[in-house]
Amino acid sequence: PPPPLSWIKHSPSSCFKNFSTASSFPLFPSISPSTHRPLLQTSDGEQPQVLLSSSSFLSFPSLSRSTSSFSPLLRSSLLSSPRNTAQRSAQADWLSKTSRRTMATEKTDNKGPIVPYDPENVFKKIIEGKIPCHKIFETEHVIAILDAFPAVEGHSLLIPKKEVSSIFELDEQTAANVYKELPRLCKAVQKATGCDGINVLQNNGRAAGQVVFHAHMHIVPRFQDDKLFKQFASSKDMISSEDAKNILTKIQANL
Repeated sequence: PPPPLSWIKHSPSSCFKNFSTASSFPLFPSISPSTHRPLLQTSDGEQPQVLLSSSSFLSFPSLSRSTSSFSPLLRSSLLSSPRNTAQRSAQADWLSKTSRRTMATEKTDNKGPIVPYDPENVFKKIIEGKIPCHKIFETEHVIAILDAFPAVEGHSLLIPKKEVSSIFELDEQTAANVYKELPRLCKAVQKATGCDGINVLQNNGRAAGQVVFHAHMHIVPRFQDDKLFKQFASSKDMISSEDAKNILTKIQANL
């Protein structure tokens, strides 16, 4: 089996071209080498789309740093990381021989919100024990792990074991299994990091920033004035009764 490793890239390689120079990509965070702070930038200068709890905008390629830089409290609470240089060397060697395309399969012919399940996705391989991870806990129905390239310390993922590509395929029981464990994970992350708040994020479809086509939730610790990402701008005008009635009719007709 492959050696344990401290990171697994789960975004297509196109997202990481020139990443070391903090180049801008639409809707993806990059890193300022001088400050190591996540920044949101867009290549065309437009205001980037941003995130709200339980919404579906963006997944994080996020920052390339070893989990050895995590705080002792987080390590003891959430993490079982490599202990010596030899292990880290083995990890780097394994990564260098592993194609990113084995971790996230791109299906460019699928442009709609409902994307077929990718049987080669990295989360399925983690669940099956074929790829190592930093596991927080596991139940019969879900697995919780540290994001391999965290946007911020403590950035975690909650993943259903059932093979569903997105929320559009999520049945009621699977959804219940996931949400049953969500408060427990959020509370553990908050206590471990001392964060001031948490975003719970879930991306569905390529247009919404989904990269790995196995449904999953991001648990992202937030700190006051952390500038990780900004609240998206709401309309200055309240929705009119006519517009509300129009969209309500359409949504309710599809329930």
